[in-house]
Amino acid sequence: MSFIKNTFSFFPNSNDKLKKKNSLGLTRRITAIGMSILVGFTGIDIPALADGSEGGDNIENLGSEGQGETQGGAGQGEVQGGAEKTAVAVPVLTGWSDGTVANWELVDNCNYNVFLYREGEQEAISSAADVTVGSYDFSESFLSAGKYTYKVQAVPTNAISETSKESDLSSEAGYSYAVSVSISRGEHITSVSPESTLLIAGKNGRNSVSISAEADTEGGWVFDSWSSLPEGMTLSNGAESRENTLSIDDSYSGELSVSLTATGKEDPTPVIPAWEVYPSSNVNLTYSAEAQVINACLDVPEENVTYKWFKKTGDEFTLITGSSGSRLSVRDVADSGVYKVSADYTITKKTGTVINGTLEGEPFNVNIAKAPLSVKADTVNVTYLEDGPGSFTFKYYGLLGDDGDSAGDAAPSESAKITSAGSFTCSYASGDNAGNYWIVQDPNGGAFSSDNYEITVDETGILNVAPKAAGEGTNV
Repeated sequence: MSFIKNTFSFFPNSNDKLKKKNSLGLTRRITAIGMSILVGFTGIDIPALADGSEGGDNIENLGSEGQGETQGGAGQGEVQGGAEKTAVAVPVLTGWSDGTVANWELVDNCNYNVFLYREGEQEAISSAADVTVGSYDFSESFLSAGKYTYKVQAVPTNAISETSKESDLSSEAGYSYAVSVSISRGEHITSVSPESTLLIAGKNGRNSVSISAEADTEGGWVFDSWSSLPEGMTLSNGAESRENTLSIDDSYSGELSVSLTATGKEDPTPVIPAWEVYPSSNVNLTYSAEAQVINACLDVPEENVTYKWFKKTGDEFTLITGSSGSRLSVRDVADSGVYKVSADYTITKKTGTVINGTLEGEPFNVNIAKAPLSVKADTVNVTYLEDGPGSFTFKYYGLLGDDGDSAGDAAPSESAKITSAGSFTCSYASGDNAGNYWIVQDPNGGAFSSDNYEITVDETGILNVAPKAAGEGTNV
């Protein structure tokens, strides 16, 4: 017997018949053959006819070797040894899971041929043969948007192949959807991910995909929301989250093409400028006869802010007249006290929105200590038996700035704020011996005081009694 190599492919269509393509490239439709053949989706070799021909278009009674449709004895057709084969049960379909996994109930002692169809196409677009379990993942075949269904055929295993034949194809399952989703950038959105159109309920075997959007934060915008979706499509974190997972239900029956748009909104975060008072919240200074500056610094252009300074008087803060700038000058010790500052500002956001606001600083202490100052009587010179002066002159030493001559000044300016001046005295009396006598503060002459200086009396002034010249009198 000679053999010709033949390849069979099974394409279930409206009449669900087998097609045969032999090695010569001719196609025949086989309605019945005289031997039992397990048909898969890969090529198999079968014996050619006994006479070496390729057979007619319809092969029926094929001769003495019992290869016809109803031959007895050793025939291998639908009837063997006088017993007709029985078709196994048609699998019961249980629907899709995870969008792309076809499921069915098992039939005893059977494997399965599974066929995937897309709506509008007569032929199966994908198939699998000899599947041994009750499910098959068609994720790699969901390559474009559409409605997908499947059919299943049960094929008896060797255990029952002598008495059983394959089942009819099942009816179609319900549809699973592969949806094309395009993500677009709405107002104030700089980027979205993925950038290209995506496919879900089939893409890489997943019925969900991660999406995200970035707003124009530099321009003062933040993410607002995703546009609404048809029923059956959801966002895991809600439409207000820029980081999300887009999912499709197994039972989705909406549009095959969906557009999802991300939009931004103006950043609602309140604009509060940075605030600083310098030198510090508690300012400790020493009188210097010059203005000393306290700075209030608000992170707003100077022309867009107005400062107001207040000093506490009793229990109330009183506005310091004329204090509209960011710098407060203090000079005298009398300027010590409790202060605070406020700022009225205007900010124009990058979005163009104008914000007006007022900030008020915490109260702070300004402590200005008095500067040191000394006072000393001037030196007095007399001659033996001469009376001392009726009063003693004196000078202030250590005056600052325009308050007077630091090397000694008998008449400080008003800015020194000398509030009282005492007097000096000396124990010398006419007739006392020649020599030096201390000039000291007169305890009955009053105190030396100043608002800006801490005055110390220097009692090292000298009254010098010189001896008389020879012949002028007696010197002791």
